Amino acid sequence: MKRGKANGWTVYVIDLKKSVLTNRKFTEANPEYAQRKPCVYVGLTFRTAKERFEQHVEGIRSARIVHRYGKRVRESDCKCLRPMTRARAEKKEAAYAKRLRARGWAVWSN
Repeated sequence: MKRGKANGWTVYVIDLKKSVLTNRKFTEANPEYAQRKPCVYVGLTFRTAKERFEQHVEGIRSARIVHRYGKRVRESDCKCLRPMTRARAEKKEAAYAKRLRARGWAVWSN
């Protein structure tokens, strides 16, 4: 079932392989990273998180970080992020990425 684009945007989280830590830009964006914490990508979409992850893997409008280092969707982190307007999703994406970084996670987000 397709959601309407107006209020169908969601924030999603993708686990990244630890080898992402060899990416200079990624590590520079995460100076407070705590070892053994997750490395993730936080994004927003009007598709399901699984559909969007598949697009990343296939290289369709993909973030390079996810295309190269993506492992799987973190379903538990996506469930609490309900559909919303695009403007609200953009704010939520930034806030969620900031919150995860504050916990010591390594995060990439646009």
